[in-house]
Amino acid sequence: RTLVLVLAAKPSNSLTMTSLVVLNSRPSLVRKGVLSDDHLAAEVGQNGRLTALLKAAEPPSTSFTVDPALIRELQTMAGGYQVLDSEGTTSAGTGQTDAARWLESFELLKSSHDGFQLLYGSPDVAALVHNGQENVLSDAANANKLVEATRSLPLLVLPAGGTADAATAEAAAALSARVVQEVVV
Repeated sequence: RTLVLVLAAKPSNSLTMTSLVVLNSRPSLVRKGVLSDDHLAAEVGQNGRLTALLKAAEPPSTSFTVDPALIRELQTMAGGYQVLDSEGTTSAGTGQTDAARWLESFELLKSSHDGFQLLYGSPDVAALVHNGQENVLSDAANANKLVEATRSLPLLVLPAGGTADAATAEAAAALSARVVQEVVV
């Protein structure tokens, strides 16, 4: 979507615009050192989705937001990990080197760009609020504090559908989070 304003006179302030790249993936950590599958290995590979998103966040006018759960899983992968199969047995994961490379690139991005953290595991904030489960939001915010690589980043809430009603905005404010009302991709 594009918003075009037609003005009779030049405004006194100019509009600052930024792109926001969302770095997240489906959570897969089952227990310490074990992932439910190896989908992240493909995502952080040379031509993977998360590698492409990290590159998309590099331009100076771009900001990023990251799920601390993703960082924790990639740290697990970089340290050596196992993948659980449908039979309940484990085998060695294949993404250790790529995960380490991605994390190094992320640290460079974090040191040079404006960044934010999402709630741990990227829960649907509005759904939890409207189902009376604000405690899950508090638990996710507390889990954020356990991931040192993202702990210093401000919290950002991206409501499903791009808009937040008053109850969702209030719950985000209680977490001291910033809310993005509309995301244009």
